[in-house]
Amino acid sequence: MLRREGLYSSHLTLWRRQRAAGRLGPGGGRKQSAVERELRRELAREKRENECLRQRLERAETIIVVQKTLCAASRFAAGRALMLAAVKELAVAVDTRTACDAAGVSRATYDRQDRLRSHMTRVCPEPAWALTPAEREQILAVLHSERFMDAASAEIVATLLAEGT
Repeated sequence: MLRREGLYSSHLTLWRRQRAAGRLGPGGGRKQSAVERELRRELAREKRENECLRQRLERAETIIVVQKTLCAASRFAAGRALMLAAVKELAVAVDTRTACDAAGVSRATYDRQDRLRSHMTRVCPEPAWALTPAEREQILAVLHSERFMDAASAEIVATLLAEGT
């Protein structure tokens, strides 16, 4: 029977050596047929396609949830601010272009608002030449005094410089 299938004692010896060396693979030491190789390639291709479709489905579901929220929010006066906030939140999951298209917001508007928000939250350091709080109080006391109550600031500076203050 073995000879009819094309198996000989030399095959058994080879397989035993491979098993002892730990090189005997899942195919029992035989080569894969062309059909098996094609099936494995097709399975790998289907797995990649399945993963791609799963990611697209997640994106689509996220966009649908945001669109439902925006539809409900557009009835209120603060709808524009909510739309921009939703685009910012959605842009984390998908790219900015897709988020703006889903929300019906121009990308230029979104970028402009995003730049404005980043400038408003930026904290500028105090310059080295800035007045201390004590110096500010002293200057304000002079400016609010009876003597300079009705004078312009340039006039006050000129008067104080003439006096040497």
